[in-house]
Amino acid sequence: MRWAWLFCVGGAGSLFAISSYEKAWSQVGSVLGQLVLGNVIFLVLLK
Repeated sequence: MRWAWLFCVGGAGSLFAISSYEKAWSQVGSVLGQLVLGNVIFLVLLK
């Protein structure tokens, strides 16, 4: 479904899809960073 939408958009639409794709990956990276940071703080507190 997602790929069908990507195939239907035009040039400017595909640029927007690429930018939103990068935004989604940056959000995933920030969530993973918060999880890692939380685990490090948790381990430090356990010590």
